[in-house]
Amino acid sequence: MSRALILMYHAVDVPLSDAEARYCVTPAAFREQMAYLAHSGKQVIGLDDLVDAIRNNKPMPADNVVVTFDDGFECFQRNALPVLSEFQIPATLFAVAGKLGETNSWMQAKGWPERRLMNADELQSIKAAGVTIGCHGLTHTPMPQTSDEDLARETVVARQTLREAIGCDVTLFAYPHGAQGERERQAVADAGFIAACGTQSGFNGQQSDLFSLRRIDVYGSDTLTDFSRKLEFGANRVTHADLARYYLNRILDRLHA
Repeated sequence: MSRALILMYHAVDVPLSDAEARYCVTPAAFREQMAYLAHSGKQVIGLDDLVDAIRNNKPMPADNVVVTFDDGFECFQRNALPVLSEFQIPATLFAVAGKLGETNSWMQAKGWPERRLMNADELQSIKAAGVTIGCHGLTHTPMPQTSDEDLARETVVARQTLREAIGCDVTLFAYPHGAQGERERQAVADAGFIAACGTQSGFNGQQSDLFSLRRIDVYGSDTLTDFSRKLEFGANRVTHADLARYYLNRILDRLHA
């Protein structure tokens, strides 16, 4: 397996404020991105397939792409799921186990607008539609800030809570805010999860740490050109120097051919 890129979305909706616009991709932009991805020639796979390939050293086609969503906003079911179904794109959604059916209180504390999170019935519905449900902690608290007791709640209790809510096992985790260290990674593993995603950008390969998988942010401000460059470069921000090296290498490859 040469490389795999994991995309990270949050809300797919019209932004309700300037504050959340960075992490809120409009439905029109999301559909354009998924259409581009579906016809890009890249292999779009589920996160569980990528994890299985890394765990068991299985060969996979080059340029795999995985689509993930953090938080479990209600707008996923309205705006993202129909598009994913249309283009037959698998996805994983990481839900905050202790806040099902509640709101994004951790964001409101920073002045962001209130958004409702999916409840257990809605998670069961999207699971039935083929979406993999993962865990995003119990309360969306940055895990390095927790005591050992609270860390167990954010991992062990969160997994149990979510498993009971959706009626099946939960084996994938995403660190709230991407915050993690050796202590947090070990706690996630001890809780029975088999892999976890962070927020550090870059590609994943056969030797990647399964408990610190890299992901690329998709921003509300991204144009389709920005999106396509993220797919190619595996970076949240592609510089002019990156582009220059890319095109120079393409020229050299053609000359050598």
